[in-house]
Amino acid sequence: MKNIILIAPPGAGKGTLSEKLVKAYNYIHISTGDLIRKHPEYMKTITSGNLISDNQIIEILKEELQKINGDKHFILDGYPRTYEQVVHMTNLFKELNITDYIVINFDVNKEILIDRILNRVICNNCKHVYNIKDLKDNNKCPNCESIITRRTDDTLETFEKRYNIYIQNIDAISKYLNKQNKLFKLDSYTSENIKDLDITKILGDIIW
Repeated sequence: MKNIILIAPPGAGKGTLSEKLVKAYNYIHISTGDLIRKHPEYMKTITSGNLISDNQIIEILKEELQKINGDKHFILDGYPRTYEQVVHMTNLFKELNITDYIVINFDVNKEILIDRILNRVICNNCKHVYNIKDLKDNNKCPNCESIITRRTDDTLETFEKRYNIYIQNIDAISKYLNKQNKLFKLDSYTSENIKDLDITKILGDIIW
């Protein structure tokens, strides 16, 4: 089974897609956003919509991958976001002898993304992500009844910065990965239908 790297604009549903893959195939989910949020010194940069340095994120990612040590397959989401980062990522994979992986890319209409970002909430306990418009109780998680909150970086200003970074870099990233035969484009996808996707049917042959 292949390791998976998810590349998509902010709010596209990478976390939700990861959850489905974890349940279906027992992957370990690595969210670079969650890893960065564990480092308060980086959060000011992230909250402003900017990215921390490539060296910083590579060190965080390297540490996490070394914990896994090849014992299980992983899903990486939130990285890479730039051409330079995808080069750093592939070099890191070579250093750690990670060769069996596929990068999955999908796009979503910008207006849908904005709606998701501005209405996104997360459970403080189980970390499940919801659209607040779908919840009967805006303060409690339907899964575990814990308190739900908004991410401090889920603002329109931060979204626009991250979205522009994605648009400016996705062509170069795609060309680089296509040359290595590592890129799979997930077509006919919207963030509205992600919960209904039969992920084993769509990606089953790709990840094996």
